[in-house]
Amino acid sequence: MDLDPRHLQAFNGFHEAAFDYFEKVEAQPEWEHVSRLSPEWERHIHWPMEQLLAACSDEFGSNGFAHNLHRDPYLWAHQVGIVTVADTIAYQVVLSITGLEASGGMMRSSSDQVRRFRDAVSDETSGDDLTSIVDHLVESGFQITGRTLRGKPRGWDAEHPRTDLAKHVTILATRQVDSTLIGSGSSCIAAIKREWRSLTPFIEWLVRNVGPRATR
Repeated sequence: MDLDPRHLQAFNGFHEAAFDYFEKVEAQPEWEHVSRLSPEWERHIHWPMEQLLAACSDEFGSNGFAHNLHRDPYLWAHQVGIVTVADTIAYQVVLSITGLEASGGMMRSSSDQVRRFRDAVSDETSGDDLTSIVDHLVESGFQITGRTLRGKPRGWDAEHPRTDLAKHVTILATRQVDSTLIGSGSSCIAAIKREWRSLTPFIEWLVRNVGPRATR
């Protein structure tokens, strides 16, 4: 994260002006219109997200960044903040018209990462560990998402108890943040830290068993 002076300002939450921007984009989702809104996006969305990431850096590290506004329509309607742990394995926070989500997992993957992930899912010890972690997250209200194969991986035993996990090419756990907390800087920071702490065993499993890409 660079040291632009705006990063040093205290995070004061996400406010109504941020959601006004998202409503304008939803009403007119065209790049020419969106680009004219960039001052609003920067002031009410992008810099607050950078400040939120900076406020979490004491516990989760300073490898955070917020995606810039460009021609990808997803990023018009979502401000994504990421704290990298090991290459494609990261904590994430996303602001959109529906509110704020905290998540973590393997955001993207290479073939060697997918191979190591499936080997670890197949292994009795590491596979059972992941199952316990994921079950606990789901019971706590997290949703497990990501890109998956339609069928089982090639050569995989269809009767294997962890086939659904093995289908994942990317894997992410996500939970919505209470909307009453995001307008307050201190409450929002505490909420994101709390969500990310809940995700730490999942992140640590991925780092330990999958790790970064062999080639980039």
